[in-house]
Order: sequence, then C-alpha cells, then structure tokens
Amino acid sequence: MPGNSRRGLVLRLAPGLAALATFLAFLPALRDGWTNWDDPANFLLNENYRGFGWERLKWMLTQFHMGHYHPLTWLTLALDYVLWGMEPFGYHLTNVLIHAANAGLVCLVCVELLKNYGNGDGHPNGTDLPLVGGGPTSAPSAPRGFYGNGWGLGWAALLGSIFWSLHPLRVEAVAWITERREVLGSFFYLLAVLAYLRWARGARLLWYRLTLAAFVCALLSKAMAVTLPLALLILDAYPLRRLSRTSIVEKAPLAALSAAFGLVACLAQQSAGAVSSLSSLGLPERIVRAGYAFCFYPAKTAVPTGLAPFYGIPWPFNVFAPVFAAAAAAAAVLIVLAWLGRVRFPWAASAFAFYAVSVAPVLGLFAVGNYLAADRYSYLPAMSLAPLAAAGLLAVPARRKAASWLAAGVIAAGLAVLSGRQCGFWRDGESVWARVLAVSPDSAMARQSLGLAASEAGNFDAATFHYRAARSLWPHSRRLRRFLAEAQYNQGNVLLREGRLAQAVLAYESALGQEPALAQARNNLGLALFRQGRFGAACGAYAAALKLQPGFAEAHYNLGNALARRDRLPEAERQYREALKSAPELLDARFNLGNTLARRGRFRDAAREYRAVMRGRPEFPGAAENLERTRRLGGF
Repeated sequence: MPGNSRRGLVLRLAPGLAALATFLAFLPALRDGWTNWDDPANFLLNENYRGFGWERLKWMLTQFHMGHYHPLTWLTLALDYVLWGMEPFGYHLTNVLIHAANAGLVCLVCVELLKNYGNGDGHPNGTDLPLVGGGPTSAPSAPRGFYGNGWGLGWAALLGSIFWSLHPLRVEAVAWITERREVLGSFFYLLAVLAYLRWARGARLLWYRLTLAAFVCALLSKAMAVTLPLALLILDAYPLRRLSRTSIVEKAPLAALSAAFGLVACLAQQSAGAVSSLSSLGLPERIVRAGYAFCFYPAKTAVPTGLAPFYGIPWPFNVFAPVFAAAAAAAAVLIVLAWLGRVRFPWAASAFAFYAVSVAPVLGLFAVGNYLAADRYSYLPAMSLAPLAAAGLLAVPARRKAASWLAAGVIAAGLAVLSGRQCGFWRDGESVWARVLAVSPDSAMARQSLGLAASEAGNFDAATFHYRAARSLWPHSRRLRRFLAEAQYNQGNVLLREGRLAQAVLAYESALGQEPALAQARNNLGLALFRQGRFGAACGAYAAALKLQPGFAEAHYNLGNALARRDRLPEAERQYREALKSAPELLDARFNLGNTLARRGRFRDAAREYRAVMRGRPEFPGAAENLERTRRLGGF
C-alpha cells in the first residue's frame, strides 16, 4: 500500500511540477516589453480591446483585425488591460501562466496515453480500454518493462512534457504578447484532447460535450485548432485502436465546426491580403517553401541553435538552392519511412501523422507572407514529441535507467537555460530585430524594423543607415522608400527645431529624393528656406506641396507668409483665405490676413479679422493692439 500510495502521489504531482518548472524557466519573459512588430497595431495604437464596454465587446466579437478572428483571445487581453493598463509585465505574466498550464496539460495527456496500455506495474493488461466506437477490445502487446511502474510513469510524463515546454522554440509564442492566441488556443485544444480521451475510454456523454465546448473555445482563440478532428482520428487509429465507421461519424460535429471556422479564417486572411494569388509566389516556390518549413521544426527541435524571431524568404527565390533540395528530400524520406513503419512502429507513425496534420495550416501553401518558417508555428505540432519522449524513458532497460534519467535531467536544464536566453531577445523592438540581423545579416525586414525603432527613438542617423541597407536588399520596395523618406523627414524636423537650417534643408531634400510626393516634407522644406531668408525658394516649395495636396491649410498659410514678405499682398491675401477655407480655426492665418488687409489700407476689413481672432482667443498676442491701431488709422 505505501508503494502504491507513493506511485499515485507522483502521478498526481507530475502535472503541477511540470507547470512550476515551466513557469520558473520563463520568468525572464516577465522583463520583456512591447516590440515594434505587430504590437503597436494590436495594442499600443488600438483602443478597441481596452475594457468590456458594449462597443469594445462588439469589436472583439466581430472584427478581422490584421487578418485574424480570435474573440476569446481579445477578451483575455481586455482583462489584462483592466488589471494592468498598458504595463507589459501583466500581459507577459498571463502568457507565461497559460504556457505553464499547457505544460501541465501535456503531462496529463502523456499519462493518459501511456497508462492506457499498462496496469502501472510493468505489465500491459490489454483490457483497460472500454471502447465506444466499435474498435478492437484489446491493446497491442508491448515489451515487458516498457511502461514502468506508476512512479516511473509520472516522472516520464513530467520529463516528456517539459522537453516540450522548456524548449527554446516555445519562446516566441510565449514572450511575444501578440501571440497570446497561440498559447490560449493550445490550452483549450489540450483540454479537448483530454476530454476526448476520457470519452473514448467509455466515460459519460458529458465528456464528449466537453470536447465540443473546449474545441469551440480553441477555435475562438486561434484558427489553427481546426486540425483537431483529424488529430483525434489519428489517436483513434493509434494508440486507442478504435478507428471505425462509428468513431469517424463521431467527428461530424467537430468537422462541421472546423469547416465553419476554417472559412472564417480564410475570410479573415483575405481581408488582410494574406491569401495571395499564384502570381505573387508560384506553385513550385510554395511547395519548396512548405517542404522547408516541414523539416525546419524537427531539425530545430533536435538542434536548437540559430533561433530567431524571423526567417525571411530569400529574394530572388531559387527553388533549386541546395537547402531547399535537401529539405524536400528529407520531407519525402520522413513521409515514406512513416508509411512503411506504420505497422511495426505505430507509435512513431501516429506521432508523425499528428505533426504533419498540425503543421499543415502554417506551411505557407495558401497564405503567403515574407517568411520561410516561424518558431511559434511549432508550438502545437511539437506536442507529439512529448509522449514519445516519455515512452522512450520508460522503455530504457533497468540497468540503464539511472543514466537515462540523469541525461534527461541535464537536457531539460539545458533547454531551460536556452529558453531564458531566448526570452532576452524579446526585450523590445530593437533587441528582436538585432537578433534577426545576427542570425540573418541579409534580412531586409530586420534592417527596416531596426530603422523604424531608431526613428522612433529619435536616432535618425541610425534609422537612415538601416533603411538604406534595407533598400539595397529590397531595391524595388516602395514601402522601404517611404520609410527612408520619413526617417530623413523626421531628422529634418529635429534640425529645424534646433535652428540648423542648412542641414534641415539637406535632410528634407534627401527625403524628397526618396519620396517626391511627400507633401509635408515640401512644406517643411519651405519653412527652412523661409527662415534662411530665401523667400522665393520657399514659395516654390509651398506651391509644390499644394500641388501634391490641394487644400493643405498649413501650406496655404506658409505660402501667404512668404508672399507677404515679398510684398505680393493680393496673392498673400488669397492664400490666407484659402487656408481659412480648409481650417477656419487657424487663427494665425486670420491674424496675418488682418495684417495684410491693414497694409493694403483696408482697415475696416482688417478690424473685422482681428475681432474674429479675439472671439476665438481673447488673449491672442498682438490682436488687441492691432485692432486699436486700425481703428485710429481708419478713423472709426
């Protein structure tokens, strides 16, 4: 009895220990902040998720924001906002807690899958699967000693789960606040699997209903959960050994939900322009890219080096490059081996099938981005390795148990260290893209994003450097040309404020060389020229801005000022009036219009403008004095 009690205690504690170990390993993520990669559009500039008012709830439940539909994820983020405001610590804490819970759920799945085939004392009993779907009534035989005792099963499940949860490939999904949908969707996905395993062992109908409910929650968190019905069929085939017509029919409600949410996901992606035609990336390129991604995640799982937040597509895309040929060959070999070994090694074939089904939606065959793979996409597919690792530990002969458990512990500790280091790369936008650049020095995306981070920090020299480097890699990118122009424009603004007029003129001219249609840059170039006393050149810059943007009130006002300095008063009056048509509240234009009218001897008209200025702002500098002067000069 004491031995049985001890074994039961280990089994009960294992999920909690897995969650605790995962939480401790990912504590460095709590020091991370917001990044400049999707976080601004999702959170920093988006007020629609901030709270639970009716309009915000309506937005969260109905919108395809940035190509995604995940209302349940938005609701958790709204709760974070209520609790933490815009402090990133709280959002990261929630991500880490959900990931830790997922580690515990993976541990439970490992226990459920492995205990189905043994009585916990080292002998498969073959009778502990009360089947529902008409499958065979006995489990397959297994080598003696494969399952271990309850104590061994608990520790094996624990280690199997933390091999998955502590792996540095998990960091992107956890440390990037935008990817809340990944950890949350997987949480409900795992709950659905656990409920289904209970149902498949003959539990009450309630467990099937819980499977459906958890599946709906997973779909409302992230569309990648659409693969669950196929994953459950794989479990039916092995290890449950209950695949039959009845078990397939059971999946009909799940399949209907998958189809519906799959359509919604396609519409959401289409709304963001992520579903591209073959003209943007041809079928051969897509197939090669899919083969690369298919092999990328197992390879990085085995050798987790060179991990980065972004792996860009090389341009031009050469489908015959050696790396793509090797990936295609490796993918073909894996598929053939899994098929040939499906009878002798059903456990491996089942794990491989789960991986293939789970990773299929993110291989890039339909939605085309500018990436080859992404660490976050391994989050769900890599779960198939956890029960394999646990089973492998249990299968080790008794004489080698100590060495194998020690090695497993060392590997787990090493993974935890690597994950902690990887979390540091998500500190902010600059650290994210610096890491990408360290791994891929020719990444135009990294250069562009580093330029954006430098520009936002006011370091315009660095921004210009990175944008120019990106332009050399993407010479035909209009977006990069715009970014470079905006960086040089912002630099010009700083120089203008500091009174460094000659350098400001050069910065604006450089910006306009990249983006000639930047009306604001032409207007501000005029300001710098005006302050240099070059009024004719300033008039030309303002006129060019107005040609690009008719009705540009500020440019009309500035052109009026330049014309007035050149004593072209009728033209100046016309420009002030044009400015006031577009912006009646522009009191500076109305005041200067009054000055121009007074200079032309139209004192009553000037007085009317000064009065209008004072109605808008009684203390407007000079308005009262000028009004009194025009009264004296006009004799009224």
